[in-house]
Amino acid sequence: MPTMTTRLSTKGQVVIPASARRRLRLNPGDRLSIELGSVRDRTLILRGPGPDDLEQRLARGADWLRQQRISLVGALHRERERERISEKNLRRP
Repeated sequence: MPTMTTRLSTKGQVVIPASARRRLRLNPGDRLSIELGSVRDRTLILRGPGPDDLEQRLARGADWLRQQRISLVGALHRERERERISEKNLRRP
């Protein structure tokens, strides 16, 4: 990957170039891990969300669905039944 440069703002903020954000699939609010390289090189390595982060998000979502007593399978069945009725009504002369 090519080296990219950016500047540090007076508020201590760093703008990550859009091409890097796209490549890392970063979104606003994503947590980033920071790995510091040598002080002399001033290397800063950012790591975006990994597979473990996705697993944690899915687990939180599943917990929320359980707490709300929402069944995704039930919702899917109800939606499919509505579609069947709609299709049936469209075929009637």
